[in-house]
This record gives sequence, C-alpha cells and structure tokens, in this order.
Amino acid sequence: MNAIDTAVDVAFSLVGSGLPLDYGYLLFSSLSRFVPSLHKEASWGVHPVRGLRGGPGELKLDKSSLLKVRLPAGRIADLLPLAGASLTIAGHSARLGLPRIYPLVRWNHGRRCARGS
Repeated sequence: MNAIDTAVDVAFSLVGSGLPLDYGYLLFSSLSRFVPSLHKEASWGVHPVRGLRGGPGELKLDKSSLLKVRLPAGRIADLLPLAGASLTIAGHSARLGLPRIYPLVRWNHGRRCARGS
C-alpha cells in the first residue's frame, strides 16, 4: 500500500467572523496547542481555509469554510482534541465543529477515452 491508499482528509467546520489573510503560521500554532504532534509529523498537512475577502487583511469565514488536515488514516484519533475547540488567531475567534472523514480516492490515469473524428 502507498500513501494515497492510507491517507484521509479530516474536515472540521470553521465558524467565526474571520481570520487574518496571512493566517497560515498563526493557525498552525493554534492547532498545535491542541495537537502537539502536528509539529513533528512531516507527512501531515493543513489545507488552505476557504472564505471570502473581508475588510483589509481579513478572510471572512462562510458556510464553505473548513479546516482540513491530511494525515494517515491510522492517526485520525490524534485530531479528536480539535472537535469543538475554540481557536484565537491574531485576535480573531473561531470554533471548530465535529470532524468528517474523507478518504482519498485514486484517479485512474490509464483509462481510455473515446475521441471523436
């Protein structure tokens, strides 16, 4: 088995007014307070958060805003402390919802397609 066969995305709804546009390191630091192993795991990744451009330097959170972490399926339990967690990021408050798990799906590159003439 390779990494794509065993990796999952774990998604938490992210509810709050917004985040600073340059939230990357600040969000990572806030998450690491709940899940200290996040700093050590090179195979884990945090996806960018979706949202709308708010005021100057602000990302406004909306219904599509999720915190997604990609990690090996066997380590899902490590993220459970994030469920319902309250985060403070540069003066912005946000709350995480319950996790949803999305297995990665292999895309078949070798599939033949019919071409018109």
